[in-house]
Amino acid sequence: MPISKFKILNSGQGGLSLLEMIIYITISGGVVLVLVALLTALTRSWSVSNSRAEVRQNVSVISTKIADRVRAASAISGTYPADALDLTIGGVNTRFNMTNNALRMITPPCTSNDWTCLSIDGSNDVGQFTSIAFDRDNNAWVSYYDVSASALKVAQYVVSSGNCPSSTAWNCTTVDNNIGGTTDTGQYTSIVFDSSGNPWVSYYDSTAANLALKVASKGGTTGGSTCTDTAWNCTTVDNTGTNTGSYASIIFDSSSNPWVSYYDTTNSSLKVASKGGITGGSTCTDTAWNCTTVDNNIGGTTDTGQYTSIVFDSSGNPWVSYYDSTAANLALKVASKGGTTGGSTCTDTAWNCTTVDNTGTNTGQYTSIAFNSSGYPWVSFYDITNTSLRVATRGGGFGAACTDTSWTCGVVDNDTDDTGQFSSLSISTSGTVLVSYYDATNLRIKVAQYVVSGGTGCAGLTTWSCAVIDDPSNSVGQYVAMKFDALGSAWISYYDNSAGGAGDLKIANNGQPITSSNVILSKCSGDSNYFTKISNPTPAKDSVRFCFKVSYDSQGQPTQDFSQEIRSTVSLR
Repeated sequence: MPISKFKILNSGQGGLSLLEMIIYITISGGVVLVLVALLTALTRSWSVSNSRAEVRQNVSVISTKIADRVRAASAISGTYPADALDLTIGGVNTRFNMTNNALRMITPPCTSNDWTCLSIDGSNDVGQFTSIAFDRDNNAWVSYYDVSASALKVAQYVVSSGNCPSSTAWNCTTVDNNIGGTTDTGQYTSIVFDSSGNPWVSYYDSTAANLALKVASKGGTTGGSTCTDTAWNCTTVDNTGTNTGSYASIIFDSSSNPWVSYYDTTNSSLKVASKGGITGGSTCTDTAWNCTTVDNNIGGTTDTGQYTSIVFDSSGNPWVSYYDSTAANLALKVASKGGTTGGSTCTDTAWNCTTVDNTGTNTGQYTSIAFNSSGYPWVSFYDITNTSLRVATRGGGFGAACTDTSWTCGVVDNDTDDTGQFSSLSISTSGTVLVSYYDATNLRIKVAQYVVSGGTGCAGLTTWSCAVIDDPSNSVGQYVAMKFDALGSAWISYYDNSAGGAGDLKIANNGQPITSSNVILSKCSGDSNYFTKISNPTPAKDSVRFCFKVSYDSQGQPTQDFSQEIRSTVSLR
């Protein structure tokens, strides 16, 4: 049969024969294979080029930063070889150290040389009830209470030309004020940013005629009118003839709806309010919001809902940790709307509640809740009976079975001192679990990091490492709040009352990374430490020898594997 009888029509033209089509497909297929091979080669080449460029850029930054600081220093302090470098520059100590595989520079240090401490606002008595969050540009914002003026204030990091009394790197604003000495507002603050980058603050108005939950926003629509600072708008969310709104905590859901957990003092209950989100309740005082009583005072026999902390899981379910101060319970509790706490329905049956820890003691104050990347909740809290810091998790792997056996609990810091008040827990994107808290015996602020094993400083416990951050001569470290920024640095806001009487707002962070998140630093082959001091006789200057292996974080992609060592010696000038 002639092949020409199998013509393929082509828009009324003669078309291609079957043989011609086979030849065409074969040639085309070859072209496709060549194109695929070419694209694969180009992708591999780009990956290698990208990883090499990233490593080399970090090598340059490390070399330049360390060399510049060493040449500017008047002395090298500390014992060497070491994994940290301490330099004296202009009478101030500057430290280079490694934290979570990243090189950081810290100046000036706190009591701990691994942290930087700074007073922001020292006007009168300020800095109680702090909360911290970060804007789109990764700048820190702190909400806090001005005790002297009975007002809500917010401090914003602006690098320079700021107006805060103690640091021009920050701007301080009175958002909601004591007008004519008739109001008292701004306690129990909590700050967060919406998806549009607007700051929101929930807080308690303790004015005798109000006693309400309030919310303020700069740019967001709270449902109210202008505040004392007219760039902000404020609203009274819940004021239904009762004393309500203390222990407030605010968060946004994935649809950019604000949610606030808080305590109803009059009804001894845990409540939750939302503007746009469905709490399960009805309208609040501000009808743009809906409020619900999650866990209630049934028959006047219970008292639950203090020390709240609210967060969303990866499925969009709200979770609240809080304290049950009922005489027969005195426990840490957790409630969720949609998530599985391990308990049963709450007063609002759309929520489920569980008693996490109630082992015959009074425990569960100063709660703070967060989720890790695996979707496990972690809660830090204070054990009143044993005056210790404790942590509970549902799936996180730490501790032994709690009262609710689907959770595990454990002591983090418990010696002869009273430690664990004002706890604040945060988890970085890389999975680092940190808790900041107050040591009431020694009047200082501490931080604990979960390390699984090999930890130090936590009263004999090795699953955590504990360290003192700031310890001046008097009380410092109450009203603690902690968060990780976008670069993985931990920031802590807190109240410094070391002067006695009038306190300051202070901030601490564990240094800004000078290496990118795309590289991992390790010791050079054959070296036990990163830094070595070379002492030279006068008139020669002392020197520093340093070595780092900089590797691209290929995350299991062999085409992107690349590393380079830095070996350099720099002397003082």
